[in-house]
Amino acid sequence: MKKIFTLFAIAFVVLTLGACTKEAGIAPQNIVDEAADLIYEYNKPGIDNQLVSNFTRVSKLDYEGYIMDVAWAVTGVTEEYVKVVPNAEANEVTIEVNKYIDANATVTITATVSSGENSKSVVFTYTMKAYIISDWAYWAANPTGVTMNIRGVVVAKDVYSDKYGNAGVYLQDFDGIHGYYAYGLTCTKAQYNSDLAIGNVIEVTGTTKMYNNFREFDKGCTYNLVKDDEGVIETRAVTPVDITADLIAGVDLNKYQGNLVTLKDVKVKQVLIATALDETQQKGAVNVIVEKGGKDIISRMYTSNTFTYAAIVTTMATLQTGYTVDVVGPMAWYNEAQIYPLMEGGYTIKSTEVTAQDYLDMAVAQLHAKYDELAVTGDITLDATIGATDHEATLTWVSSNTAVIANDGTVTLPDAETTVEFTVTVAIGTLSVSETISMTVEQLPVSTIASLIPLTPAKATDPKIPALVEGVVIGHQYKGYWIADETGAALVWLNAAVSVGVNAPAIGQVVSLKVEVTTYGEANSFTTQFSPVGTFTVLEKTAPTTIAPITVTFDTMFGLGVDTLAEAKTAATTYYGKFITITGTLVRMGNDNYWKIQDPSNADRWFRLNSLGSNTAFLGQDGKAVTVTVLVREIYFINDTGSYDNYRANTFGGVYVKDTDVVIQPAA
Repeated sequence: MKKIFTLFAIAFVVLTLGACTKEAGIAPQNIVDEAADLIYEYNKPGIDNQLVSNFTRVSKLDYEGYIMDVAWAVTGVTEEYVKVVPNAEANEVTIEVNKYIDANATVTITATVSSGENSKSVVFTYTMKAYIISDWAYWAANPTGVTMNIRGVVVAKDVYSDKYGNAGVYLQDFDGIHGYYAYGLTCTKAQYNSDLAIGNVIEVTGTTKMYNNFREFDKGCTYNLVKDDEGVIETRAVTPVDITADLIAGVDLNKYQGNLVTLKDVKVKQVLIATALDETQQKGAVNVIVEKGGKDIISRMYTSNTFTYAAIVTTMATLQTGYTVDVVGPMAWYNEAQIYPLMEGGYTIKSTEVTAQDYLDMAVAQLHAKYDELAVTGDITLDATIGATDHEATLTWVSSNTAVIANDGTVTLPDAETTVEFTVTVAIGTLSVSETISMTVEQLPVSTIASLIPLTPAKATDPKIPALVEGVVIGHQYKGYWIADETGAALVWLNAAVSVGVNAPAIGQVVSLKVEVTTYGEANSFTTQFSPVGTFTVLEKTAPTTIAPITVTFDTMFGLGVDTLAEAKTAATTYYGKFITITGTLVRMGNDNYWKIQDPSNADRWFRLNSLGSNTAFLGQDGKAVTVTVLVREIYFINDTGSYDNYRANTFGGVYVKDTDVVIQPAA
């Protein structure tokens, strides 16, 4: 501990020498050597060895009771870039560094400690990198991750951030056309108000980045004032660039990023709140869309940029749609050209006259803002009127594809993504204009069969539900076929004789099919039924694994307590379109087309088999015990004991798919 303290004490003496008053003799060489070594140890360059700014060093030291001189010398560059400036009163020197060197250089600074004829020199080696002031071309060619130095005239500033100790600063290039933006330029509030005054020339050092296609210096960039030989801050007149003609001509405005620009005699088309105005947080943003010659641009009042909350509120109270204004502010870029108007003088009202044509133009602008490139996933509301409250325009919509979007906004989702164009007539009084609105209607997604059961309409006359299903064909039936996926199966009702390859796929084929979900027989049962829309598409893919049959008893069925359509629909989520296996007595009901399976222990409980294409497996088996696997097609909620329908509440109507699904039980 004593040794460490002693070294610390020595270092402290070396590094904090003041005026020396003690007269001492000549220090022996070993003491001079120690002093020189300590000078080196506590003043040696850092890892990067960069020489970028001024620093001071001692010129006399008091060490071990001896007064010694320390002389400093520079080699490798001229005094224009690095020189030693003595300060005899303070017993120190200042190494003055001019970083604006034209080429890379190695600088050697030698410290010589002497006492009488005894001396020792230590050498410090530094590097100086060529200091280049980049131009706009270099800035534009290196938008990301390049550190550079740029000079420009301060033309606008964002509101100062007390929280972060910085502000965004906009610079005009000396060519008067191009500009730069320094995001989060490090500065104090006092520097913000003085050094960064409008018109001052500054030099910014920072690393480039792109933000939403806006080129800028990244947060943490720094600045220096540019001064003349007499130390006077350089200033230049600030004149905004008039870009009105470029806007009308459709010229790329990207080159003006960061520069101060103006638009002359433009119309205010819309005043839109882009970010909610929050008085408590003093935050918000308002987009004022202005137009000239049929071309629009956003001027954006934003509390994170050039406007305060109070200034936004005040400006909104005076700025109305239809007014003619001049706009002045730096050109920004948030995925498109925008102007950030100055908080003071950003808007100059030239005329408050609003014509009928102005109102029509505003209505058209609102129409496009609301509906352009709309992604449609279901029915949409097509406004009948739009625009200012006292000057509303009427809208008449005509669809280019009424099969997908009807003129009233009713949507039928297509098999593939489809673009629909509307011709919209916008009219105010005798003035009218036709506009084209394009909307993209998304493809109907593939639905699982089980997910469509709860969506089944209550009545066959209710609107049908469009859907796209995929599955494997597991059987044909009278005027229809069954399609199954991994969640269940459903009947595709053709209402026509099955013709394989024409209106129905072959058994075992995997198909995609657009359908409308509907029902039938809702007076006595619940069922889901698919009405095909168009033709099926055979898919080259592996068939889904269908659900294995579950065993159901008569007690299970009659224990459901299904007495209403709603209860039948609830039961359907478990049983409809599923294979069930049940055992009972096979009963022929008048002829070979109608059969039921009866509970052997209770003749009042039976299970009706419906609409079989063929009953081959049943023929000649009347009265025998049978185990049959069927697809549940109906769930009954009332009784009908007549000879034709002959169904019972709480039971299922089912169809079997193939003869092997019927097993005749051995005689008892």
